[in-house]
Amino acid sequence: MRDDLNPEFTPEQGKLFVIDAATAEIVREVEPVPGQRDIGGIVEALPGLILGACADPATEGQWLLYGVDVATGEVLLRKPVPGSFRLDTSTNRHGANEYRVGPDGNVWAYVGDVLVRIHPEDVRVEVLGRVSPPGRVAFAGDDVYLCGTNELRVIRGIAGE
Repeated sequence: MRDDLNPEFTPEQGKLFVIDAATAEIVREVEPVPGQRDIGGIVEALPGLILGACADPATEGQWLLYGVDVATGEVLLRKPVPGSFRLDTSTNRHGANEYRVGPDGNVWAYVGDVLVRIHPEDVRVEVLGRVSPPGRVAFAGDDVYLCGTNELRVIRGIAGE
């Protein structure tokens, strides 16, 4: 990733930085995927658990879901995800690379144009279906609303399942 304060420098390793909000000091640096510069998008999936996804530097076409304990800096998991679940990082058009924690406590994300739900307790990936084009996700009760087109798109009742 490019450093806006030092655009000539490109780091060899992507890191997560844990910052103490009271002191504004970096208290921990974590390398969740050794050998990977771009560690992808992240979300706090459960209190103290950061979940992210990025390309696996060791296997072409393979992606990894990873989990990090913010309090200790321990990488709790690295789970391979099949190539068909490859996240499209070429654009963030209409939220295609965002993660959202839903009212069901799961992480909602797109993998390409496939909407998935990731269960943080066991990092199980549930495929919900193809959405074209992907759109930012908003929740209202058990319903999921999607932007990205001129029409209002809603998937009724799915967030409560």
